[in-house]
Amino acid sequence: MPLRYTPDTLSELLNPRIRLSKESAKLMAVRGYSGRWTRANYREHESRFLAAVEKAGLAAVGLL
Repeated sequence: MPLRYTPDTLSELLNPRIRLSKESAKLMAVRGYSGRWTRANYREHESRFLAAVEKAGLAAVGLL
């Protein structure tokens, strides 16, 4: 959550499967794309994503 929020100022969670926990700040990279999911399409976007991360001087430590 953005720093302007605190656990007391967040909206009430309506889904009991969702739990909030406090984590230290992390730098993360995300790439969105549209289209149908195929393994080939996924791999193409994964390659583009990893190239952009590397170009930015960063290193991927895990992929979801």
